[in-house]
Amino acid sequence: MSALTLKEGNIFSTREILELLNMALLHKWNFSYLSIAKNHVSSKPITLMSIDPANGTFGIDSEIMNSNQASHNSILFRAQCGGMSIVFNAAPATSTGDITTNKSLLECQIRLPDEIRISQQRKAVRVDVSSGKTIPVILCSSENVRVQGAIIDISKTGAKIQLGQEMADKLSDIEYIDALRIRLPGDDIIQCQAQIVGAAFDHDHDVTIVRCQFTDMKAHDLRLLNRLINATIESSDPSTHFAIAS
Repeated sequence: MSALTLKEGNIFSTREILELLNMALLHKWNFSYLSIAKNHVSSKPITLMSIDPANGTFGIDSEIMNSNQASHNSILFRAQCGGMSIVFNAAPATSTGDITTNKSLLECQIRLPDEIRISQQRKAVRVDVSSGKTIPVILCSSENVRVQGAIIDISKTGAKIQLGQEMADKLSDIEYIDALRIRLPGDDIIQCQAQIVGAAFDHDHDVTIVRCQFTDMKAHDLRLLNRLINATIESSDPSTHFAIAS
């Protein structure tokens, strides 16, 4: 996945849709669908199991084709990870029942959607931590890139990071950070995966500025991050303005 950039809006390209679903499968995004039973609508959790580009389908671990659901031409699916969420409609595919396809018999095949809507959480407060104690961070990628830096600002959905070297060109070829390790005051460690959404070299200060979105943060790490954000807000001047992450 080298071309997909996660920004708000709709994507229609089959290639980008496949890339997005593959990323959701790789990082175990939280999926759900709207179930309709006796005129009652509810959200049901599911797991994305597989993607089959050749047949234009993806597989989920749920038999959603009950009599009421089957009467609808399409089903509304949602998925979320970190501060990113997607919504799309897709129709069930005709099941072949062929076990030679290496798919579980309990796996339900869904046709790839024609479009996917990408949105970001808007209620994530971004706090500036650059004026306090340095919060060091290490970025590691599968391309054997390992760099150290410091957090400039951070929210529940992502961070802006300063690297003390010119890394913009090297990072421009990297989209995903396989391990992002943030050392908090008190030596707690937050570790997650992230997507790089921008990197630029600041010639005036001789540093590289990187923006990233968290894509795979565990509940424990999120609690540590919330604690940092809340502590920063509480210790700030009452007149301080906090931005909304976008």
